[in-house]
Amino acid sequence: MRKKLNVFNTVLFTLIFCFMLGNCEDISFDKSLVKQIEDDTTCTVRFYVGNPIEVPVGTENPYVDVKYKIGQVITADELPDSNDKRFANLNGSWVIKNWKWVTTSAPLPDDIIKDSDGNIISIRPTGVVIELFGNWVHGCTLTLMDGCSGASAGKEFSGNYSGTIKFWTGENVKIPEPEAQFKTGDNVVEFGGWYADADLTTPFSSASLEPDGYYHYSTNSSTQDTTLYAKWKYKYVYVDPQNSAATDDNSGIDSTKPLKTVAEAKKYLKNALYDSSNPSAVPAVKLMSAVKDSSDFTSLSNISTTTCNYAVLTRWSGYKGSLIDVSTSPLSLENTTLDGGSEDGMFSTEPAIWSTNNLTLENLTIKNFNSTSMEIGEGMSAVYCSGSVNISGCTFENLSSRKTSYDGSALYLEGGGFISNTSINVKKGNGIACTSSSNAVTELKDVTINNDTGYSIYAASDVKVHKESTGSYIKNVDVRNNKKMSIGNGVTFDTSEAITLQTGASVDILNNLTLTSPATYIAKIYSNDYGNNPTVLTGSGTLVADNYTKFACAHSGYGINSDGKIVPIGSISIGIDNPSGFTEIDLGDLAVTQVNLSASGDTVIRFNLNSGVADKLAEWTRTDGVSGSAHPIQYMIGAKYGCVAVDASGTYADIVIGTTDNKIPNAFKDDLAELNEYPLTKGLHTLQIYSEAKEANAVVTKKTYNIVVK
Repeated sequence: MRKKLNVFNTVLFTLIFCFMLGNCEDISFDKSLVKQIEDDTTCTVRFYVGNPIEVPVGTENPYVDVKYKIGQVITADELPDSNDKRFANLNGSWVIKNWKWVTTSAPLPDDIIKDSDGNIISIRPTGVVIELFGNWVHGCTLTLMDGCSGASAGKEFSGNYSGTIKFWTGENVKIPEPEAQFKTGDNVVEFGGWYADADLTTPFSSASLEPDGYYHYSTNSSTQDTTLYAKWKYKYVYVDPQNSAATDDNSGIDSTKPLKTVAEAKKYLKNALYDSSNPSAVPAVKLMSAVKDSSDFTSLSNISTTTCNYAVLTRWSGYKGSLIDVSTSPLSLENTTLDGGSEDGMFSTEPAIWSTNNLTLENLTIKNFNSTSMEIGEGMSAVYCSGSVNISGCTFENLSSRKTSYDGSALYLEGGGFISNTSINVKKGNGIACTSSSNAVTELKDVTINNDTGYSIYAASDVKVHKESTGSYIKNVDVRNNKKMSIGNGVTFDTSEAITLQTGASVDILNNLTLTSPATYIAKIYSNDYGNNPTVLTGSGTLVADNYTKFACAHSGYGINSDGKIVPIGSISIGIDNPSGFTEIDLGDLAVTQVNLSASGDTVIRFNLNSGVADKLAEWTRTDGVSGSAHPIQYMIGAKYGCVAVDASGTYADIVIGTTDNKIPNAFKDDLAELNEYPLTKGLHTLQIYSEAKEANAVVTKKTYNIVVK
């Protein structure tokens, strides 16, 4: 210290002496002396750039020297920071968090004050060069956003805290946890944690929820901006396909922010609220308008599976129309439940599915639809389809309609089709209405229909019912004018309400029937129209008398008694008791009761007429291209009606029971057209032969035979 004062005194004396002489021109200024004064009165602090900035191997860490006065106390706030222009080429996106201390000599605890982490709090420069090692960190941004399974990033965060958090490398960042669960409208939303991707497939493992209610995010290894995505578990996802303002960029969280497509809604369902202990507590897509866009049809399938947490497709409380409207292209739908919400007091004016195209439904459930519409052409609760249907493995339950006519049905089918392994349970209204204008056949296989009111089947076009494995169960049927219904093997009828046969209708019993107690008959038949098949006039018509013989009863185990009831043949006498004063005419007998099925051409069985009987029969004008009149021999086999002509001296009639084109000749009465639906098959058949007597006080005894076709 004494040396420093001597230098200073020498310089000071020289300057004073020059001024006293008034002549300093010849005195030369020794700049080295000034530098020596500066060196002796200041201290250099060398600021090194340290890790985590990478320095090339073999080079020294870059540094910046800063001069401070000796003895000056410098606090941490006065030390260089990342904005210092001397670090312009070094900082980039890096910042100086704090400084550590290192010296070239022994530590100077009295001149460098640090905290417990080694960070510089203040320094008092001395004549020794002080080397400080910079704790450079990366300045990062943590962005918090909504995520939805499969959705692209970009949806603004909707929690109750800032969407971005600034942090430095090495910090333990506190991320507030969103509200665990909240309600918006009737929706329930639950926070499901943070994820590293917008698709919510990778949980963010660097964050853990601590007892203080914050996610503590360790950033020791983070040197870049990070985005976290919040997983939100919805109970409901709202979709409004016909709303031009709806978009898949919405959250779908309530009716004010609906999505546009079911495809986007399914992404939310993958992470929806679901209580496995309560199967009825399932998530739902709430439609605010019908799905009509064929590009979204494929998304309708597999909603009610584990991948979508067994969700259902239902309607928003303010919407009463169809959930799906099919017109531009066929719809194929599987593994989805459509719930109309009637259990929650919701009603509809249109069926769940309205289709003017072909429709395929597999493993589908349609339930809780209650149609309140009384408009013409409306009132269907589950399905309307004018195209062809293919329905299998489906369940229709808890359906009802205010209407009791044909359009008050669970399934209203105008295009025919096939239904199998399906159950239909209707509280009010008809089960199935088949109303094809082209008489397209609707075939039912292993179908169970239960309905409290109305008809199980309302057949305004032809219907086939049969079983393959489990059997079919039907309560009551209305076969409309001139339509046909076939009943196959294994079909169970609850006939507390009989099959209703309207004018010209017919039922073909193909095999054994099962009757449930206390039922003893399948159908009661009345007719006062000689020119048509038997007609049911709900008990108000004329008793069938001899016209009931036109009813088709193909199986030998069943027949029609004199009351017009189809009953097991063992409980009736096929013949009619002759009214008083009437003469009975015996037509004759079959030549054989066995016949071989012709591979080509006609299969014929001969009926031998009793002597002189042909002349006792009525005389009809022929309509088959042969002039004149003749006597009719009428017969029924299966659902086929035939009629051959014999002259007055005829001794036999050849009965055609099968042809290659499956049409049996009819020599008379064009209004009794051939029933050509079923080909003749090998096996046991019932053949009925009858005619009309010429005299008013005579009746012809019907002949019934069991014949074997080999």
